[in-house]
Amino acid sequence: MTAQVRIKNLDVFPQIFVEFYFPPDIITPLYEEVIQNKDKIKKINDKHFGDGGRIAVDYWTDFEETVKLNEMNKIVYQVGMYFKDMQVTCDGYWTAIYGPYGVHGSHTHSSKLFESKINNLSSVLYLTNIGSTKFHNPSTHNVTENLLIIKAEVGKMIMFPSNILHSSPAHNVEKEKIIISANWQIHQSKI
Repeated sequence: MTAQVRIKNLDVFPQIFVEFYFPPDIITPLYEEVIQNKDKIKKINDKHFGDGGRIAVDYWTDFEETVKLNEMNKIVYQVGMYFKDMQVTCDGYWTAIYGPYGVHGSHTHSSKLFESKINNLSSVLYLTNIGSTKFHNPSTHNVTENLLIIKAEVGKMIMFPSNILHSSPAHNVEKEKIIISANWQIHQSKI
């Protein structure tokens, strides 16, 4: 019997974040597929960024040339089931592997002004229990919380507005943090 995917809305900043928890029968095969492709992911990163283009040492991503992961289709399907009355498109995903001192500085996933694709949500899916993601409050007035820190947990995926500034600090553990990030277009269905 397949375990149920747990989902809840997190009302923060006053933005809606959606927290998905995918069970081991979905996450474990995805993690194993990433591990099988880890050398390829790291090689793609070095090809595109070299040492001078990295945000930090100990950080690799296949963002420029995504390694396709068949098991990721299960995640995309589950997200589509959650937004069942809407049009859902995964615009793309990429794997990121962080060494002990790897960081990803503050950034957003907002589309560029004149791009034809406009993603409105992004996500981070944790494949290891290592590290965290910091989300910065976009509001500059009446601020009660400046920062939301989400700790990594295997199977947890945080979906958030693409324009939210976020970062990944160094985790300082002698293991690799592995995540899959994605951009999404979610719109009301046309009737």
